[in-house]
Amino acid sequence: MADLNDSLSLQEYVSCLSLSALPRIVRVCSGVYFQGSIYEISGNEVSLSTGDLVKIISFELQKVTCVDSHSGTSVDLPLNFSGHFGLIPDMVYSSIEEIGNKFTNCKDRQSFSFASKVDLMFNKHLIKALEPILWRGLSSDCKYAKCITREEYGNVCIKIPLTLKGEFYECEEEQKVYSLSEILQSTVLLKQRLTCSIVSRHSFVLTPVYEVQAIMQLRPNIVKIPSHLEVDVIDVTSECKDVKFIQTQMLHQVLEHEDDFPVVAELLDAPEPITLFKNGWVASLQKGEKIIFHEKASSLKILTSSMKGKKEGRYFLISSNYKGKFKRRPREFATAYDLLSCLKTDLKLRVVVTKDCDCYEEEFPSLCVGDRLNVDSRMNMIDSVDGAAQQTDVVVCTRQCDDEEGEKDEFEEIMLPLHVEGRFVEEITDNRRYTINDIVEKFKLPCDFKVVVKDSTMPNDILGSFTYLRLEEIIEVPFIVSSLLSEPDICFDIPLTWFNVSLFFTEDSPAVPKKRTSISIVEEVMDSFYYNLRKLLPSNGPPPPRPPKRQSLKKPATPMEAHKKTPRQV
Repeated sequence: MADLNDSLSLQEYVSCLSLSALPRIVRVCSGVYFQGSIYEISGNEVSLSTGDLVKIISFELQKVTCVDSHSGTSVDLPLNFSGHFGLIPDMVYSSIEEIGNKFTNCKDRQSFSFASKVDLMFNKHLIKALEPILWRGLSSDCKYAKCITREEYGNVCIKIPLTLKGEFYECEEEQKVYSLSEILQSTVLLKQRLTCSIVSRHSFVLTPVYEVQAIMQLRPNIVKIPSHLEVDVIDVTSECKDVKFIQTQMLHQVLEHEDDFPVVAELLDAPEPITLFKNGWVASLQKGEKIIFHEKASSLKILTSSMKGKKEGRYFLISSNYKGKFKRRPREFATAYDLLSCLKTDLKLRVVVTKDCDCYEEEFPSLCVGDRLNVDSRMNMIDSVDGAAQQTDVVVCTRQCDDEEGEKDEFEEIMLPLHVEGRFVEEITDNRRYTINDIVEKFKLPCDFKVVVKDSTMPNDILGSFTYLRLEEIIEVPFIVSSLLSEPDICFDIPLTWFNVSLFFTEDSPAVPKKRTSISIVEEVMDSFYYNLRKLLPSNGPPPPRPPKRQSLKKPATPMEAHKKTPRQV
């Protein structure tokens, strides 16, 4: 187990990392911040509790802060800063081994100079106090430092024991300067005081701030952690190499992994809301249940309402895979506007008037029970109202009339304002049988049909028991063909955006049945969900026009009323 004494601040740890060494796993040793605290800013993950495991997969430099050693003030340097920095060595080392340990692991400082506070004597070679000694590496047995000193007759190579105690200083490199990128790549240089006339008159320390990208247990996506978050971490990569980090997903994110289908996922909670469908498969989606995602559903879903006699309607989602057959059923219309909204350019609409209708405008005809109308088109006409021209939208119809001998072979063209109220029933001579795909292709929804041949693939096709079905709307919501891991051949279609459920993918191997049976060909939906869904669906068109105001005839005033209105003589 890792020693807590080896822990580092997150800032120190990340500064020592290289991208080539990733991924690394660390455990949070101290620092507890709760969701919703002031530390949650800019969308970053800053809620880390003691004991949390964090798998660091990448990091990116966000900014470099320059802290003035004299005043303590700070300023951010641009990442493309082109100035150069000089070093101010100020650390004291107690042994040759200590100073060697600091620099030998630094790639950009394989050779460096240091000096002793007192004179040193090695093999009759005197090294005077504060005289630079050039470190060139370690001996083959790693017990000595190979160094070079300058004497009167040239450079001399000597070996200094690593165990030698004393006070040693890194020599100031007056001629050596470093770029910002060189400073950031060296953990040694980052700990030293620097100078740069462009930045400050005083010495300063550079602190890089990184955005750490990591994976955490049961977190929905890659989390982003600022490196200057005040937590301590310890590297536990070796002892936690077999730990599986579970990344949660929301149901609506499943299609992002469509290329990996079929896959197995485990539910972390039950779907909400559960008051969508009346079918039993919804109740089986409980916490801990494993389900298979087979593929994205290719079939359409048609929202449908039903009527059985005078009983209150029931509501369904019918799949385009439904194998039953339909016949058209006469539709009923309450206004001329309803006639127009159901008229399709390639399909003539023929209706019978079942209620007398009087038009108060003189230029429009009245209708009688039994009138047969062919609804032809829409037109904009201009008429005169109180001497002023007014545009009116009308429905152009052809009315079939009786001649003097009672034969219905005469026709007249009439125009009905959109606001006219009546009762119209569609006259149908079409006895063809349609599949649900035929209906979607050839008719404009909503339209009314009755099931005349049930779907033989379903054990209990309830649609045939209704007086009529109104196919209202095609639902543009993605569904995914799914099944329980324990019953891979019994499939149902899960709407990805209607269920709020979290899950994670497992490493289970999904069974691939030779034949799948769908129990979602006809889904009965709850009444409350139906009405909520209707609110979300787009309207089929603008609201019907408001009828013009009718001018009421004024009755003559009575003698008493006339007396009250007569002004008093003063």
